[in-house]
Amino acid sequence: MEIKYVFFAGNESFQIGDKVKVLHKKSFENDVKEDRGVILPSVLTSELKLDTSKEFCSRIIDVDLKDIIEIEKL
Repeated sequence: MEIKYVFFAGNESFQIGDKVKVLHKKSFENDVKEDRGVILPSVLTSELKLDTSKEFCSRIIDVDLKDIIEIEKL
């Protein structure tokens, strides 16, 4: 089974492979963080997996959906 879309509240949907900017709360802090990356497939339905790799640095992060404040396509 192939997952094609990541759905959020409202009318917005985001496809795997979309470049997005995500504003979210950090897990163990009261801080808010902005990450930019490409949406990857995720096994868990409660998280968004992002590839935020830079030119010389590989970085994949998981963001809990409940911590997302804002998301937009780039």
